[in-house]
Amino acid sequence: MEKFTWKQLAEAINNLPQEEQERQCKVIIDDASQSTKITMFETLPHDIYINKNDEDDCGDLKTLKEAHGEDFNQEDYELATRKGTAFLSTME
Repeated sequence: MEKFTWKQLAEAINNLPQEEQERQCKVIIDDASQSTKITMFETLPHDIYINKNDEDDCGDLKTLKEAHGEDFNQEDYELATRKGTAFLSTME
């Protein structure tokens, strides 16, 4: 699948009629789901790391160090998402 960039999104929005630009933003995740309201635009405040052996073990370094204490080994983690990465959120 070809990537769809923020620049392409901005261009598409700018080409919408003004009336459509003022409507609630929505997203459809897959063919089987209904549309969901986009509630905000946000950027990550910290880098997010993921454990190489456990996808559920992820977070920013401060949180991971607090959760694992002396057992924390940064070599067990890889950078998953960089600080400043932009997202459209559906969370309230």
